[in-house]
Amino acid sequence: VSVQAYTRIGLAVTFIGSASTNASGVYSIGGLPAGTYALFTSTNLAINEIYNNRPCLGSCSSTTALATGEPVAVARGGTASGRDFQLDPGGAVSGTITDALSATPLANVSVALYRQSGTSALFMASGFTNTSGVYTAGGLPTGTYFAVAFPPSTHVVEAFGGQQCILSCPAAEILAGTPIAVTAGATTTGRDFVLEAAGTITGTVTNA
Repeated sequence: VSVQAYTRIGLAVTFIGSASTNASGVYSIGGLPAGTYALFTSTNLAINEIYNNRPCLGSCSSTTALATGEPVAVARGGTASGRDFQLDPGGAVSGTITDALSATPLANVSVALYRQSGTSALFMASGFTNTSGVYTAGGLPTGTYFAVAFPPSTHVVEAFGGQQCILSCPAAEILAGTPIAVTAGATTTGRDFVLEAAGTITGTVTNA
């Protein structure tokens, strides 16, 4: 799990350092000048939090962390210890992505998950397919989500449920897709995509 540290320098939100937890869950961010910092986690294994015990919807925002998190003061040459996180297990969505014509698994396809917020689609999490075409996107609170597959330019972008998009999907098309129910601590499987190959336009431009 990555732990990020941010501070304000003037009006600017400034990244100051990060560290990953070891096998015992311990992290240590060093090289810090004296000051006050906001901390938050970044992982797809659980529900992310801003320190202290403020869950995030999807990825945590550095601006929100500085505005709402409990400040962590670091003295010159000192160590602010005991800044611990207890993360709740998140839910996940998984599936397989294949080519519509050959049924070949497609690797390196990004799958993004969104949650409805009024008429907007709020990005929550993402994952990439492996060489077997399998993706997993996790760290999700219990709720209903919508998925979009963003393949390389060789295939057409598609919202889960079969709605094709032109390069990117507007919120209306994302939310018109098939909803996916997710429960924290469990994986919703079988949310597969079958993507069509993309067409190409070529030509030559010359001086008249």
